[in-house]
Amino acid sequence: MTVDFDLLQALFWSATYVLIIIFNIKYRSLGIPPIAMATNFAWETTALIRYGSVIHIAWFSLDLIIIITYFMLCKPVYLRHKFYLPILYVVELTVFYVVFEAGGMLLSSFIIDCTMAIEYLIYIYIRQTKGNQHRYRGFLLPYAVPN
Repeated sequence: MTVDFDLLQALFWSATYVLIIIFNIKYRSLGIPPIAMATNFAWETTALIRYGSVIHIAWFSLDLIIIITYFMLCKPVYLRHKFYLPILYVVELTVFYVVFEAGGMLLSSFIIDCTMAIEYLIYIYIRQTKGNQHRYRGFLLPYAVPN
């Protein structure tokens, strides 16, 4: 059963990454909150360095494409400048390296997923108040933002 769950998890996360890339390119707007993007990229970098499995190579590559489309195509959202993200990335990379060494890989991924969900809600609220709700409404949380 574990292998089946891992396979489903890999497929759904990969599909999510591809949809975010398509969204970034199509709307020139970030399809993932920026702090979550930096955190996720730092986690994947750490996992790739530590474990080097095929799925981590794939997810790292997809994360890298998300980062590239953000810096090339998208406007900053609630961080005034895009260049705060590399600083955040380096700090998080260091933290994740220490956490992974202590055996906290699964716990760190759970914490990231929870904070990412909260950040998505904040991100949607900010976009709604700025008049951009039409772009986000049907993409990630179709019924979370009322008309």
